[in-house]
Amino acid sequence: MTSTRKVRGGAVLLGIALLSGGLPAGPADAKTTAQTSTASTAAVCKQAIGAVTAKGAVAGFSVTAGSPPTRSVGGEVPGIYTPGAARLTGTFTTTRTASGGLENWGNLVLGTKVVRSLWILDANGKLDPRSVMQFGIGSGFGDFIALANSEMPPAAGSTRVRRTYYGLRKDGVLFRWDASGPHHYWMFMRSAAGFSSVKTMTLISQTATYDTLLATTRGGALYTIRVPLASPMKPVVKKVRAATWGAFDQLVATPCGRAGTLLLAVDTDVQIARLYAVGHANGTATVIRGLGRVTGGAFNAPLYYRKTLEDGKGPLLYGE
Repeated sequence: MTSTRKVRGGAVLLGIALLSGGLPAGPADAKTTAQTSTASTAAVCKQAIGAVTAKGAVAGFSVTAGSPPTRSVGGEVPGIYTPGAARLTGTFTTTRTASGGLENWGNLVLGTKVVRSLWILDANGKLDPRSVMQFGIGSGFGDFIALANSEMPPAAGSTRVRRTYYGLRKDGVLFRWDASGPHHYWMFMRSAAGFSSVKTMTLISQTATYDTLLATTRGGALYTIRVPLASPMKPVVKKVRAATWGAFDQLVATPCGRAGTLLLAVDTDVQIARLYAVGHANGTATVIRGLGRVTGGAFNAPLYYRKTLEDGKGPLLYGE
């Protein structure tokens, strides 16, 4: 794989609050009925969501866990990508510029290549066309079906931000790269086979020793995949639900409370999304409450992603 120099940036916030607190809880089925008394606490949580449209624009909006859950109108920045080129995306992050604008960056698969993408909005929220840049990271990603990434802030006494990237190839091989160096190069590739049934995945947990992905299968099951950061790479897989999740093409997870997750599940075929409050993952004992279909607009973009702050400064995921 080829590499490139360091670029900074983040996702377009467009006035959206990243998160407010609250603990998710409540049942997805009869066996978790006892949890209903705490279900209302998920309503105070909010997601900051980004999207890449079919025309290559970047959009941003919030999803609030009300009853029913709602999405904001948000905003859109045209001219970021070639229409139809973006296939996969991980989390995007943002930082404030010295002039009061927003510098946005993230990684996408454009066609068969992974690129590090940068654009800057000025203090009035307008795009500086000269700031739109894409730096090649690697090729050979035409057969990949999912992308995710995790950033952790430096440990005490260190300045090293942990940046870990995950990619799932359609033959079921899950890859992990470390990009914690000063130039964000993707290095130290590790892999594990056995995930050919996975349809999509998203990051739900980050710690100093492992990350956890939440994945759906083509058969409709829901699993957690804990990936220890040690080598060799030996993921730990647990079934969460056996069925009913097969319609969803994309998942976006954001923190909610101390140990919970808001999960946005998008069905791009019918252009709708449903929101779930997920308790701390514990296999089939995991509490999942369906909060309902998200109202306020169609989900007609090809790609959706989580937005947070750069260098792990935003709320961390602690879903498992």
